[in-house]
Amino acid sequence: MHRLQKTQAGNTRVIGKARKLWWFELGCLSAVHPHHVTRLLDRAEPCFLILCSRHHSRRDAQPPGHQQFALNEGRDGEQTPLPSQERAKASHCRYNGPNLVLKYNRAQKRLVNIAVDERSSPYYALRDRQGNAIGVTACDIDGDGREEIYFLNTNNAFSGVATYTDKLFKFRNNRWEDVLSDDVNVARGVASLFAGRSVACVDRTGSGRYSIYIANYAYGDVGPDALIEMDPEASDLSRGILALRDVAAEAGVSKYTAGRGVSVGPILSNSASDIFCDNENGPNFLFHNQGNGTFVDAAAGAGVDDPHQHGRGVALADFNRDGKVDIVYGNWNGPHRLYLQMSAHGKVRFRDIASPKFSMPSPVRTVIVADFDNDQELEVFFNNIAYRSSAANRLFRYRIQATGAGVQGSERLCQVGDSP
Repeated sequence: MHRLQKTQAGNTRVIGKARKLWWFELGCLSAVHPHHVTRLLDRAEPCFLILCSRHHSRRDAQPPGHQQFALNEGRDGEQTPLPSQERAKASHCRYNGPNLVLKYNRAQKRLVNIAVDERSSPYYALRDRQGNAIGVTACDIDGDGREEIYFLNTNNAFSGVATYTDKLFKFRNNRWEDVLSDDVNVARGVASLFAGRSVACVDRTGSGRYSIYIANYAYGDVGPDALIEMDPEASDLSRGILALRDVAAEAGVSKYTAGRGVSVGPILSNSASDIFCDNENGPNFLFHNQGNGTFVDAAAGAGVDDPHQHGRGVALADFNRDGKVDIVYGNWNGPHRLYLQMSAHGKVRFRDIASPKFSMPSPVRTVIVADFDNDQELEVFFNNIAYRSSAANRLFRYRIQATGAGVQGSERLCQVGDSP
């Protein structure tokens, strides 16, 4: 059966079957000591995430060496690991400045940016000073065993048409190059010209070649969500040609909505990747993978559509250790949710167990689930922004309270600092 297990830096992942990698949204967070927890609550800045890379079988639901943190809308702080040949480094997207490539310098005992402002540097293109990136993810697009890096740019566009395209970087010709701006893909018109809010990797067919899901903030009928992947028939990797295509309509995920947070994992499927999206000005999506590369929205039937609550950050976890993927997300216009996955009469439903304090609306941007204090139990972190007034970040404990011998007990959420 599935169990939570500590991994590097005191983090947690699920063991058993092919569910290991849906813990991607935790990444490999740097350890947070208990006396640092209160400092997290007092800061209203976007969360700064440090990730590291691990290899897994391609039969898993997420790519080899892939930890994904571009799930939540955020600015100046999202990170993703560089491909497997760059294990000691991490890319860091920035909204108001060049992107960073951080490498740990053992002599200096700190992270050092190696994407210097020199055109001769192989990392120079990753800086992308004009991009104003708010999201980043990395996965193997072409199946060559090395991950590509996707930067989600806004360039000050809030919705509809953007003024600057996203970037998809591949390491070729001994440097990082933007595939979306090469002659092949410019002619194909693949680059997103819309204002996106979140980005995630998904292996929709289980082939080991991953697609990039982009949650765009549509303006009317302008700016549908996108799903970009390699076009095998038009590509020739031996010649360095990686042709891309948008398959969102074919896959059933081309939606016009105000997209916000995205999280990918085997939520309803045993091993295939499903997609959960929380949205603004409309219902959430829970795209159930049909096993043939297409998706069907199951949010309403599962009870997680939550219309008109203005969803933001989202994360996945197995809170009650029953082997099923649960969903936690924040709303601006309604209560925050912590949905436990339940089954009744052969149908999947989710039950909200959020406490009054937990569910209290706030201007949340990012939601993180991790074992912050290394006690083998999960905590939920809400990263809030200062919107119209101050809003402190919040950190909650999740506890299962025993009610008797052999009884699993009842769930409890309490804010750090409250009595257990």
